[in-house]
Amino acid sequence: MQFVWCFPNGRKTFSGKPFLTEEGYLEQPHTSSGRVPTDRGYRLFVDEGLEKYADEEGAGEDSDFSDLALAYYRDILWKEGWEAVLRAPEFAQNEVLLNFTKFLTDVEQNIKRAKRGKPLEIYIGKENPFSNIGDFSMIVCECDFARGQQGFVAIVGPKRMPYYRNVGLIHSFVDLWEKRLRLKR
Repeated sequence: MQFVWCFPNGRKTFSGKPFLTEEGYLEQPHTSSGRVPTDRGYRLFVDEGLEKYADEEGAGEDSDFSDLALAYYRDILWKEGWEAVLRAPEFAQNEVLLNFTKFLTDVEQNIKRAKRGKPLEIYIGKENPFSNIGDFSMIVCECDFARGQQGFVAIVGPKRMPYYRNVGLIHSFVDLWEKRLRLKR
């Protein structure tokens, strides 16, 4: 079977599962399972695809807030979309569900230490500085809140989340929120 992985900008094309596995882009977690992307594979996919998304689509408005969104404002944490996230097939396994709740707790406790100055960060698996649980991904964006307060808006979920859609979603949310604040002033 021939497998070709071609990225939107055409700069990287990999042919054949053995190559992708040897280079660390795919792994076979169990003998009887198929191959799945590694953190490195997801990172390459996201980085290459975001270039195309930014060029072609931009961060258009999207009213579908179906993924888990976390927004930190002072000591308040809003959580939305639990049901949609927990419908993902990964969460049918109790261990994954328990790891996800631990991951969320880690993020809640450590998000205040997030770096300022970068408008958007995407953490895939073990790249996440807020938790050592590597089964999930997180997109974090800085946001201005009322009275000069700054905080973060984040979307978290399984590593196979729709990254480009979620980047557009988070940008749209932050833009709308900040626009709303400017109108109130």
